[in-house]
Amino acid sequence: LPPYPQIPLATLRAQSALFGPAPAGFRAVNLLLHGLVALAVFFLVRRLLLIAHQRHGEKTGGETAARTTVYTGTARVNAGAGAAALLFAVAPLHADAVAAVLGRDELLAALCSLLAWSAHLQGGVRWQAGAAAAVALAALCRPEAALLPLARLGWEALREGGVRPAIARS
Repeated sequence: LPPYPQIPLATLRAQSALFGPAPAGFRAVNLLLHGLVALAVFFLVRRLLLIAHQRHGEKTGGETAARTTVYTGTARVNAGAGAAALLFAVAPLHADAVAAVLGRDELLAALCSLLAWSAHLQGGVRWQAGAAAAVALAALCRPEAALLPLARLGWEALREGGVRPAIARS
């Protein structure tokens, strides 16, 4: 692999060709990407909380209990996902990725990784193909993102009650 991933480098070159080399423009695009990542965090956390809420309804009383709490549960799920996304957006841990021009690789890899995880949770062949493509793009942005399938396997192991059922499902 080249020393700097090619997808982020291509976006930096394209932006420079279109808008010039002013650092403020690069930071603005990075800030926009950070906002998109925070939005992806919202939708992923919302999906995870909905899955947990659905499972909790199944354990506490089946379909009737799940139906009666759907409105209050959805409001709580949205509030929880919103809080998680807001916390992610304002956390100072991400300052380098947003402020530094070369933080673009982290932002693009995070966005692709979150989209891959969300697509995986949707299920279905097309969503799984989209998830695989998003993992590949994330890995082309930042090589560490190639480990995302291991995180997916861990998620499935927790969800299915062990590694063997998770591997069989994957």
